[in-house]
Amino acid sequence: MKRTTCYLLLLMTAVILLPAGVCAEGAKIVVNEEDISFGTVIQGGKVEKVFTFSNAGDDILKIERVKSSCGCTAALLSNRDLKPAESGEVRATFDSTRFQGPVVKTIYLYTNDPQHKVVQLHLRGEVKREISVTPRQLTLDAVEPGKETTATITIANVGEKAVAIENVEVTAKEVQVDFTRQELQPGGRAEVVLRITIPDGKASLNAYVLFKLSGTLIAEQRVPLAIKIAQ
Repeated sequence: MKRTTCYLLLLMTAVILLPAGVCAEGAKIVVNEEDISFGTVIQGGKVEKVFTFSNAGDDILKIERVKSSCGCTAALLSNRDLKPAESGEVRATFDSTRFQGPVVKTIYLYTNDPQHKVVQLHLRGEVKREISVTPRQLTLDAVEPGKETTATITIANVGEKAVAIENVEVTAKEVQVDFTRQELQPGGRAEVVLRITIPDGKASLNAYVLFKLSGTLIAEQRVPLAIKIAQ
């Protein structure tokens, strides 16, 4: 009994005196920078940033899955398995085509780190437009069939260089537009008049007004058109 007690005391003393680093902690992910700003990008441009991380544990760090908050952000992982003290990176590419104003996109890393099962990486910045279209969606109610109705869309150059409107098209034959190529200097604007004639027998019409542009990163701007016919 005395021998067993002495053995237990010696064992407990040895555990207490062990250096902290000797205790196994498993995989441990450490991210150098979880939040990265790309500043300002012109709408239609792409931004690429790199997040770096390392394994500060004493076991293999496994990146089990990488997920982006939306399809506009692609994430490319350098290595899924990291040995202790080894580093890796996530290369994130953001496509600004469908965005404007402040944006925040998130990348999720799913790991075998027991303390950090899911790590969030944030890519943030601002998307600046070159072209402003008003309204962004055109809705007309109670349009009388057989009678011509007009509607106006304004397109403005809010960028810093000249932009040309090469053509304007509508994806419905019931909507006509007469337009001649125009060049807009910064701050300039143009008004496009739609002439709409809906034949009898239709209850509604949905189409797109397409602005064909040059001198911009986005070569086409779309305005959804929704028309409800008076009964």
